[in-house]
Amino acid sequence: MKFIETRGNDGVNPIETTFSEAILSPIASFGGLYVPKELPVLGETFLSKHLNSSYKELASDLLAILDIDIEPSVIAEALALYDKFDDPSNPVPVVKVRDDLYVSELYHGPTRAFKDMALQPFG
Repeated sequence: MKFIETRGNDGVNPIETTFSEAILSPIASFGGLYVPKELPVLGETFLSKHLNSSYKELASDLLAILDIDIEPSVIAEALALYDKFDDPSNPVPVVKVRDDLYVSELYHGPTRAFKDMALQPFG
């Protein structure tokens, strides 16, 4: 999968990069961010399969569909770091506040900071 920058050049031919290049240099050349060039349609089968799956299983299967340029063994090793969360199968509980409002609790990681969710795969 290719990633493109959100700003820069003429907007018609955005600079493309790989996932690993985008992770290692997250700020694009013109100060924007990288986003997937195209997003695959997940479909009802994928969504039904993962209705009750663990976070690691969902993330692993989603990254496989995105076809990023990182070996599956490296992804598995990174996702294993979520075992340090209070509930590794559900590291970010979604809690109902009222009928029309739900909140993601981002403080169940090892440091109790919201950043744990994004940074845990990096050790």
